Amino acid sequence: MRSAQVQTLSSRHLFREMTDSNQLSPVPHFSRTHDSLHEKGSAEVLLVGDGLQVFYLTQRQLEGKGCRCHFANSQRGLRELVNHKQFDIVLTVHRVEGRSTDWLGAALSGSRTTLFYMFPVEVGCWWVPVLRIGAECFGCPALRPREFSDDLDRIVHEIRATAGKTPA
Repeated sequence: MRSAQVQTLSSRHLFREMTDSNQLSPVPHFSRTHDSLHEKGSAEVLLVGDGLQVFYLTQRQLEGKGCRCHFANSQRGLRELVNHKQFDIVLTVHRVEGRSTDWLGAALSGSRTTLFYMFPVEVGCWWVPVLRIGAECFGCPALRPREFSDDLDRIVHEIRATAGKTPA
C-alpha cells in the first residue's frame, strides 16, 4: 500500500498533471544579474501554503542555516513574488485558496530554483521533488520528512558552495 502511495506521488505524475493543466502561467521574469545569495549572504526560500504552521519545522531548519524565508498564502501573492523575486528554493502545498499550484513547475523550469511539493498522508507528509536547480526531476521518488530534511540540508550546502565559486 505504501509503495502505491509513493508511485502516485512521484514527480513524473505531478509534472504530467502540470503540463496537461490549463492553468499554466507565463514564465516569470528573472534578472540574469540578480543573485540573492551574493547580495544577502543567504539562500532565498519561498514557502507557499494557506498557513505558515505547515512549514514551522522546515522554516526553523532553513533559518538556522542562514536562509531567508518568505511566505505566500494566496495565489495572487504567490504570482507577484515569483514574478518579482528569484528564489533558490520553493516549498509548496499542492493547493492554495482551493486552487492548484501546478503552474509553478512550468513557471520556474529553467531557472536556478529547486521546487518541492508537500502532500499530506495519513501521518505526516511526503515531499515530491519537481525541479532541482531548474531541471525537471522526472521519476524521483517522494521523500519522507526525515529524508526531505536531509536533502534540504544538502541543497542549501550546494547553493552555498556554488555561490562561493561564482565571482561577485
